[in-house]
Amino acid sequence: MSIRLLLRKSKIVLLIFISLMCVAPVASQIKKDALKDIWLNQKNSDSLRFNAIKDYYYKNTYNKPEKVISLTEYHYQLAKEKGSVKQMATALNERSYAHYIKGELNKSIEVLKQSISLFEKINEPKNLIAIQSNIGSIYKEQKDYLKAFNSFNTSLKIIRDFKLKTSEARILTEIGDIYNTLNELDLAMEYFDKSLTICVSNKISKQNQIGSIFLKKAEIYYKKKQYNQAIEYSKKAVNEFKNTNNKFDLSKCYMLLAKANNKLLKKEQALEYTNTSLAINYEIDNNSKIVEALLLKSYLLLDSKPIVAKNQAEETLKLINSQTSNEIKADLYKLLYLCYKGNNQPGKALSMIEKHTVYKDSFQLEKNKILIIKETIKSQYEQKLQQNKAINEKENAIVKLTYTYRIYFVVSLTIVLVILFVYLLRMKNLKTRKELDSLLLEINTLKRKEKLNLLVDSSNFELNQERIHKSIRRKLNKTDWGVLNVLLDNPEVSNKEISEKVFLSIDGIGSSLRRMYVFFAIKETKYKKVLLIKRAIEISKDS
Repeated sequence: MSIRLLLRKSKIVLLIFISLMCVAPVASQIKKDALKDIWLNQKNSDSLRFNAIKDYYYKNTYNKPEKVISLTEYHYQLAKEKGSVKQMATALNERSYAHYIKGELNKSIEVLKQSISLFEKINEPKNLIAIQSNIGSIYKEQKDYLKAFNSFNTSLKIIRDFKLKTSEARILTEIGDIYNTLNELDLAMEYFDKSLTICVSNKISKQNQIGSIFLKKAEIYYKKKQYNQAIEYSKKAVNEFKNTNNKFDLSKCYMLLAKANNKLLKKEQALEYTNTSLAINYEIDNNSKIVEALLLKSYLLLDSKPIVAKNQAEETLKLINSQTSNEIKADLYKLLYLCYKGNNQPGKALSMIEKHTVYKDSFQLEKNKILIIKETIKSQYEQKLQQNKAINEKENAIVKLTYTYRIYFVVSLTIVLVILFVYLLRMKNLKTRKELDSLLLEINTLKRKEKLNLLVDSSNFELNQERIHKSIRRKLNKTDWGVLNVLLDNPEVSNKEISEKVFLSIDGIGSSLRRMYVFFAIKETKYKKVLLIKRAIEISKDS
């Protein structure tokens, strides 16, 4: 073959290659459009149409949850039209997961329960397993760790009966994550390694599964202050998730990379990773993760660009809602305190540090609850798991019998402790109720005193603004007076009922109450509102 001919053929091959490269993106778009054409075409078989919808879910749930939610409406109605209860349940299950990706946890679990009722009708145990584990994941995000633990263990038993190795690996990862939250780091790592072993030995190649394990191991290393290892495993997770559409977990990886680099004083790298995580969360519209990323970004800019940090923190404040954790709220108010203090705004700084203290205390209470949950889980489950491990190692009939006796003892002891706890709780509730009744009686007595020169009907009693302002050495605003007057009529009224009467948001009512607790020196107690109005009435009396 001549050199000229060889060159001519090489050019042809090169042109073909370039043409294919140019066509690739177009082909991808065509593929997406083709899926829509398939499910919209009524001439296609039902199975073909439903499979096209399923393929779209797989490609878009993690990166376009809003579009997926819209599609589930069509999916549900189509399934209802075709009389397919299974497909109706599948549509609801997918909608639930899309809400989960968006951080809308209450909506997610609400829809998931609807899906469960449908799968139960058609006796679909494998699908129920998946849903049960999904419920566990939502409970975990809601910080209801005991419910999450119970859901995962229920799922695990059924999964092992069906020998579903992929599902088993996922559940072990979730249980490990709970132990991670409970700060049982070595035990958590043990579960992650078990999950990884199952994936490797069973050749489970799902990138989401492997990536999730790497991410969880990275979180453990971060907690152990082994930041280089945390970065290493975060990058491994990124490489896995990049091959999927899982932008939800990918954003977590970049956030962890940002935090670890920040701990290593690599501010530029940390800021770069934070911006990457932020961009992804904006794309999938996950508000809670957006707030977290903006908060870290503001902290990173605090020293070099204090004004930018302050402005961004103020914008972040507008994004917090009921699903924002108390830990994040506490950190945000602390940041705003530092911003206002550095900007010579003492009034605003004081307000921020007061709010920081409130949410810090709330977060501390959550941590205390976690400690209680930790002990409960360990007493109910972990001892059994450890003893099972001992049995497997010894394979001895005597050891098995001993183990059985021990289990009976633990169960009996647990039952006794539960009964004792319920009894003590009931006695405490009775005591607190008596305290409340006593406080309410004192309030009514104060309002009915003859020296007030009022009618016996306590509704005629009015608070004396002048005496109250003089006593607390500051003036209450219109909102505060509105709240106090509602409490005067009913000291046990809820914040929601107060908000309806004074035409203010529940958050605004909460802020007003917290402010007045400080003004009136009301210490931490279960009946702060009752003590508040009692104090106000006492001040209003004639001296």
